[in-house]
Amino acid sequence: NCDSIYETKIITKPHNVHITTASICDGQSYVFSEDGQTYTKNGTYSVFKPMGDICDDEFQLVLTVNPVYHFYDTAQICDNETYTWRNHTYNGLSEGTYQYQDSFQTIHGCDSIYHLELIVLKSYTFVSKDTICDNQSLTWHGQTLTTKGTYHDSLLTANGCDSVYWIDLTVHPTHFF
Repeated sequence: NCDSIYETKIITKPHNVHITTASICDGQSYVFSEDGQTYTKNGTYSVFKPMGDICDDEFQLVLTVNPVYHFYDTAQICDNETYTWRNHTYNGLSEGTYQYQDSFQTIHGCDSIYHLELIVLKSYTFVSKDTICDNQSLTWHGQTLTTKGTYHDSLLTANGCDSVYWIDLTVHPTHFF
């Protein structure tokens, strides 16, 4: 009727944690050497490996994914104008749509990409010649012309670009006999 007492001695071995921290940019991947897996998202990932004793060692990956930024600009100019964007000047462009890109790195080494869509609108130039006699006049774009010379008038297109009209007027003398 006596109690038996059994005594057990439990020895706890320390659990070793090995932490690796890594940082990548959005769109990149990181291969963790402890498990050979590829990771692309923020998080803490653990791998347990037996280390020759009773307890496993834990290998952790603390992965930070830093953002990549994209900024989009659109601009519209006439084909006889210049445009400056991010310290670059664009000029001499013919009608059309152009795509430009500029990039910088963030403090985390990731790209900040700037995109420009530059729309170049057409401006027009019209050149003509006409002749009158010195006792005549020519009505041109609301002006009455009577002397030799080169005249111009400027109007705007629906897009706000110049339409320039030039006329070279020759006046012939009239001879009376």
